[in-house]
Amino acid sequence: MLIPPAVLKVKNEVCRKPVVGYEWCYEVSDRGDVKRIRSLKSGSVGQTIKPTVSTNGDRKVLLFADGVLRNKLVAEIVLEAFVGPRPRGCECWHLNGAPGDNRLSNLAWSPPRAEHKSGVSSATPKKHRRGKLSEANVAGIKRMLKQGMTGVEISRRYDVSKTAISMIKTGQRYTHGRWGDAND
Repeated sequence: MLIPPAVLKVKNEVCRKPVVGYEWCYEVSDRGDVKRIRSLKSGSVGQTIKPTVSTNGDRKVLLFADGVLRNKLVAEIVLEAFVGPRPRGCECWHLNGAPGDNRLSNLAWSPPRAEHKSGVSSATPKKHRRGKLSEANVAGIKRMLKQGMTGVEISRRYDVSKTAISMIKTGQRYTHGRWGDAND
């Protein structure tokens, strides 16, 4: 059986592709890193662009082409480069519910409000009034804690403090209403 070369990948090897619409100056990895490959007025060749974080946790990068700066979602850049253009009526969806996790293996094009195997809806996640974690994020964190992941690993994945993870674990945070309790 033949496997297309694009599918073959050595473990831990980073695969890179040109950013759609910016092929001459940017590339993106399957891990979600956007890199400048051609010198522009600011920045140097080979420099990984540091994303900004939107209020809902999505990562965005500022790309420059034809004299125009544009903010682009990293997750959409990854999907466009590795999967193809957005299908009509679909949106970018993070499979584990963590908007900061832009690895190709965590992304998919999905119809709006579709329910997926993980039980996380692609609809706008409900968040605690003061927090940046959605109900789906908290449920995912609780599952990871039950599976034995450390608070440090989880805090890095969700881009929150170790204290926030500890407070979820001990039931000091996100224990009201539909959020469930720490022992769920």
